[in-house]
Amino acid sequence: MSEHVYHLLLVEDSQAEAHLFKEVLRTWAVRHLLSVVRDGWEAMAFLHNHGYYSESPRPDLIFLDLTMPGLDGFETLRQIRHDEDIEVSSIPVIVLTNSSAPSDVKRAYQAGANCYITKPQSLEQSYELMAAVEWFWFEINKLPPPCVPPVREASEQ
Repeated sequence: MSEHVYHLLLVEDSQAEAHLFKEVLRTWAVRHLLSVVRDGWEAMAFLHNHGYYSESPRPDLIFLDLTMPGLDGFETLRQIRHDEDIEVSSIPVIVLTNSSAPSDVKRAYQAGANCYITKPQSLEQSYELMAAVEWFWFEINKLPPPCVPPVREASEQ
């Protein structure tokens, strides 16, 4: 496994689902930092370092739920893919949602998803799935090197 620390962003409105996601990621060998936002509006603020998220790191990989209040996952995905900042529009997005409806799968890929995963029904399945996600995205697939925050000079602080 790489010695890099990858920044992951989870866009999930359910606190229970976010907690489960965090617990399952504890088994990953790849070094990572996880940030969690509750909806598409927060995700876009995070990606553009607005407001509360002014110091947020640029994620290397986004996990996106589709069903959220406000700006849903489909529209969030479209906004990410059409963002003027190439550093934002090129971030890989894994849709991680409860829906297995073919129409949702099709819409997600049409909006620019890199991967579509239906959330597992059991804790054991969650561990197995996320082990496979780690293996694929960090061993098989080649991601760009992790984003490194800019170094600030002492006079800038």
